[in-house]
Amino acid sequence: MVGNFGGNRHQLEPDSNPPCAELYRGVESMIRKNVKLMMTAVAVLAVTMPAAAHADTPAETAAVKPAPVTPTAPLQPLNVFAGSWKCTGSSVGGDGSPIVFKTAVGVEFIYDGHFMRWSETTSINGAVVATAEYTWGWQASDNSYDVNAIGSLGQRAHLTTPGWAGDSMTLQGTTTQVDGAAIPSRLTLTTTGAKTFTVAVAIEAAGQWIVASQSACTQRGSS
Repeated sequence: MVGNFGGNRHQLEPDSNPPCAELYRGVESMIRKNVKLMMTAVAVLAVTMPAAAHADTPAETAAVKPAPVTPTAPLQPLNVFAGSWKCTGSSVGGDGSPIVFKTAVGVEFIYDGHFMRWSETTSINGAVVATAEYTWGWQASDNSYDVNAIGSLGQRAHLTTPGWAGDSMTLQGTTTQVDGAAIPSRLTLTTTGAKTFTVAVAIEAAGQWIVASQSACTQRGSS
């Protein structure tokens, strides 16, 4: 989430302190993996996006395309994300060089609207490097959204958020790498228009939050 992300590019300057240098190398690895943690949707997106796996006629598409599921009341505030999105993001490599990536996002409500599925596919220089999927639900006992993610390199994440604070929503929790390493993670979604939003992904190290990537997303079909 994406995740899941650029428009306003943020570059981190390498630190001469060895632990920080190692952190930056870790950031590069995490982006190539965690960016994979916001996605698994090649097949899903092939159905939901205009560029389908094969060329159906309009009549065939209309016949097989399921009607959108209406979200339940607690998930209504998330309806702004429903649909297909194209995102451009940037992060920084271990040597301080910028990394630019593209992310295709598909969001839909499932199971009678009790959950929201957020699927992503990320590519660098035209090659797919990661896929991941997030499932959002409402935790009534905590009055918060509960988000679980899985990624194509074996990562998983658990994040929570109380919801919108103005135009932004911040999810916070832990990303667990395939080797078992647990990384405190934060993902901030900010709407910038009716059909645009940004995503900032940060990780915590040595008591400080480091911005790992930023992206700008536009709904497909919008000008």
